[in-house]
Amino acid sequence: MDESFRQIIGMKVQFNVTKGLTFHGALSHIKSKQLSTGDPLRYSPKWIGNFSTQYHKWNWMLNLSLHMTGTQIIMYDFPSDLEMDPMLTSHLSISSPSIFHNRLNFRIHFTNLFNQEIMTIYGYPEPSRTVRLNISYQTNKKESQ
Repeated sequence: MDESFRQIIGMKVQFNVTKGLTFHGALSHIKSKQLSTGDPLRYSPKWIGNFSTQYHKWNWMLNLSLHMTGTQIIMYDFPSDLEMDPMLTSHLSISSPSIFHNRLNFRIHFTNLFNQEIMTIYGYPEPSRTVRLNISYQTNKKESQ
């Protein structure tokens, strides 16, 4: 049975710019290899990272997140391995304040905001940009006294 080794070195940061604006970020370097051969593991990216921000104003909420996956070996080859290109996935959501006696909420969410070609498994592209609209209504909300 083959065994593997993985070492991850990373850093995370979070800070509030203003009362309603927050930034989060993380970046990790991944070193992985098959112990019997010393080859880097296939489908293990060398770098992964993410960035997100949240903005809250007048009871509206905006969230933006980006996730980066670095190059990944998909097949060992000579003179160089075949690699899958780095990719960036993006998400945006906007939530409205509650209306109609604080019972009705709206949220719109964009997946793959920048409409990039995404492929987490080589040869199987994932859907392009999608948009979802959520409408929620709370029927039995207790009134505060």
